[in-house]
Amino acid sequence: MTYVDVNGTTLYYEDEGTGRPLLFLHGWATSGRVWGAQLPDLVRDHRVVTVDWRGCGRSARPARGNTIDGVVADLVALVGALRLDRPVVVGSSIGGVFATELGARHPELIAGVVSVDGPAYWPSTTPALLGGPVEGLRRDRAGTVAGGGGGGGAPRPPPAQIDRTVRHGLAYGG
Repeated sequence: MTYVDVNGTTLYYEDEGTGRPLLFLHGWATSGRVWGAQLPDLVRDHRVVTVDWRGCGRSARPARGNTIDGVVADLVALVGALRLDRPVVVGSSIGGVFATELGARHPELIAGVVSVDGPAYWPSTTPALLGGPVEGLRRDRAGTVAGGGGGGGAPRPPPAQIDRTVRHGLAYGG
């Protein structure tokens, strides 16, 4: 198990292969393990780093810094600590948000961004869109997720899917 201390927290990461670096960021309520199926092909000719960002998977769960700004700062520190030379950053879901924000704020650090199922906007440019869901998560994380995440016009998922998602998120630190 490999850990690195950044910004007052400890992040778990895996680092395999050699070549052009790729940095993979998981989505909400998961961990770097979600990229396992892609690794065997990619590590043949790339340096592949997967990370469990703060509060998720095998990383520490600090009370502070669990924000886009906090995670992006952690990623900047991680790129430096691991001496990643302009990685392509691949993020899924909210990991796509982190990847996009990292690219927008620090284009000199990375070679590119691949956002897989991320939003079609930069959260830092539209904070009002996130206010309701974020505030709901602060007040009652399980209740907000069970309630559909704060609205947005999306259809409500079936109750069994909501239950499974809430249980998984709470069990794995999402």
